[in-house]
Amino acid sequence: MPFEETRRYAHCVTPLWRAVIGPRGKDRAPVGCAHVNRPTHSTPTLSLFALPCLHGVERSVDGLLARRRNPTACMAPHADPYLRASTPHGNRLGRLLWSVGYHTLFRFTPRPLHAWRAFVLRLFGARLGRNCHVYPGARIWAPWNLECDDVVGIADGAVIYNAATIRLGSHSVISQEAYLCSATHDIDDPAFPMTSSPITVGRHAWICARATVCPGVTVSEGAVLGLNGVATKDLAPWTVYAGIPARAIKKREQANER
Repeated sequence: MPFEETRRYAHCVTPLWRAVIGPRGKDRAPVGCAHVNRPTHSTPTLSLFALPCLHGVERSVDGLLARRRNPTACMAPHADPYLRASTPHGNRLGRLLWSVGYHTLFRFTPRPLHAWRAFVLRLFGARLGRNCHVYPGARIWAPWNLECDDVVGIADGAVIYNAATIRLGSHSVISQEAYLCSATHDIDDPAFPMTSSPITVGRHAWICARATVCPGVTVSEGAVLGLNGVATKDLAPWTVYAGIPARAIKKREQANER
């Protein structure tokens, strides 16, 4: 320990030591009658109860000296940006209520009860058109950020991670275990904050099983994202995409009645 820090350490500990062991020498109060002579010197006796106290004092002083040497190394836990909540309190409360509703009113309902599940989603703020088929195994992060036109299908195991709004056009299909992810993190910011961008899936588009749509992507009308494909950019209308990242592989025939 450097000399200057040793002086500070002794300056902090000495008064506390004396407070624990009592006064010394001429400062000690007389014992018994007033005629008893005060001792010229005495050896301090340390109580067993004082040892934990002094140990705590030593640790506190060491902590103070460490903070002087490196103020950022001893930051309070709440100062670490990684420990901050990514969403506001109101959002977390809403998702807590939705979690209760999901497991009691939605998840274990019979598969044919599409109208009931649509009612439950609307109860939590979703905007759904007519004849939407949302299956009981679908996982929707925030119903109030879900917008569906008429005749939309969301299959079992599909994940709608809608930290931002996700819009599904009429007759669009989200197949099993597809992942629509509207949020990510800013990897260039030391605080690593969550960012979100809306996703739009157009009319008659199809997101195949286990395919992923990234934040901010628009899947245009009639586009198809193939099995396990990852859409990182907008998909053109009536085009079939596949791969990681998704690439156009063919045009999709557009029927006249569409």
